[in-house]
Amino acid sequence: MTIISPRSSRGAEPAANAAAVYHGTAALFLAGRRQKSLEFGLLILAIALAAGVIWGVVRLALPGGTAPSELRGIAGGVSAPIEQRGLARTSTTMLPDFEGSIAKIHRTVQMRAGSELAWSGAEVGRALHTEDAIQTLAEASVVVKVKNRGDISIGENSLVVFEANANDTFMAAHTAVASVAHGVLTGRLKAGADNDVLGIRLPNATVRLQGVSPGQAADFNLQVNRDKSASIVILRGKAQVRARNGVTKLGSGEGIQISADGGRAERQSIPAVPVLVEPVANQVIVYHKEPPKVLFRWQSGTPVDDYHFVLAKDRDLRDTLADERLSDGTYTRADLRTGVYYWKVTARRGWLEGAPTSVAVVHVERDIDGRVRDALTELYQHSEAARTMVAQAKGVLVFPNVIKGGLILGGEYGEGALMSGGSVVDYYTMKLASLGLQIGAQRRKVILLFMTSEAYDGFLNSSAWKVGVDGSVTVAGSGAGNAIDTITAQKPIVGFVFSNTGLMFNLTLEGSKISRMPD
Repeated sequence: MTIISPRSSRGAEPAANAAAVYHGTAALFLAGRRQKSLEFGLLILAIALAAGVIWGVVRLALPGGTAPSELRGIAGGVSAPIEQRGLARTSTTMLPDFEGSIAKIHRTVQMRAGSELAWSGAEVGRALHTEDAIQTLAEASVVVKVKNRGDISIGENSLVVFEANANDTFMAAHTAVASVAHGVLTGRLKAGADNDVLGIRLPNATVRLQGVSPGQAADFNLQVNRDKSASIVILRGKAQVRARNGVTKLGSGEGIQISADGGRAERQSIPAVPVLVEPVANQVIVYHKEPPKVLFRWQSGTPVDDYHFVLAKDRDLRDTLADERLSDGTYTRADLRTGVYYWKVTARRGWLEGAPTSVAVVHVERDIDGRVRDALTELYQHSEAARTMVAQAKGVLVFPNVIKGGLILGGEYGEGALMSGGSVVDYYTMKLASLGLQIGAQRRKVILLFMTSEAYDGFLNSSAWKVGVDGSVTVAGSGAGNAIDTITAQKPIVGFVFSNTGLMFNLTLEGSKISRMPD
């Protein structure tokens, strides 16, 4: 039997307590380490998520895949970097602000104000200042009016930042600057009192545009490719181009290409302006039903490599139908329907594109279009009040030659055109069959005026519109002084029927069926 003395029992108790304290402290320490590890892991996860959100916002803010580096530094080693300017516009009393406004927009154009990070849709009339940027997407363009100087045009797939002269002694002290990351920049700007027009910074060069003398304009074409090579053409005025290998002076009718590494090609003369041969200026080409083959032809008096041909629906050549590089001086189109078309040509030698021809105009119309105009002119002779009503109408349907009569089966038929805002919308036929013996034939002209939007839209949305069923037509007569009575003038659809002898108002158009002509 073992005997434990009281002293031995009291000595074991503190040891047991110490062991318990030790094990408890160790447990607390391990739990604390696990807690800190968990907190640290959550912190890392939160940072990663925040970085992802920020990157997503930046990607959304920069349209078309624009790299932030393109906004931070368009220019290369020979030009002042944009990093010096930052994203926010900095006020200064020493350097001039760029001042301009958006004059025209074609398709998708984005703008980013210097004080903002995100891009937004550009709007006509919006002011442009130092540090503002413009980006055009595919087939888009924008015209910027530079205060007291003129206009510049930014072509498709371009990125341009406007700025002040950031202490670059190559530039004039009071010259505004456009930095072009990529794309096309053209313009005609007037020189100031110091004879300077505009400074342009490229990824590999700097261009100082000047007039021949103060107040004179400078015309220029400039293109920066995706590989950062660039070409510069001076159509009128002069320029100094600073690249890695020095400064080259250009005069009117000269150009130069800058390679991607900043090297410079030799100065060359641009090709001569081609001579347009056909169609002649403002020629009217008339066809019956099928669109005609239209031959565009031009020639050059100097050797060229190819031509740049542009055909469009508008005088500014924005709404293009053709934008082609052609090896010879011809282009044929067989799908031009009624309308006015605009075209121009430039000659190219190597990478140099010369001055364009004047924009030429050609009119294409169906043979019925001339008779439609003549019928309206005759109507105005019978009733001057009708001229005012035609101007107010939402749509004007003109049948210049409706033939009524027959020997066995009487009826009427005519072909006409629907016009709105002075332009032809589409072509229609009018038919009315009536039984009975009618000897001889009677020719007349019929014009319907759709005076309300509701009446006009109802007609447009109908494939076969019948008078008296789909819409009632009030036939107008001529009162005193060729006036139209007030009640008739307030009707939604007003008709005029007349021949060489004058207006006919004692008849009806009830039952006439009007259908759109097939293409």
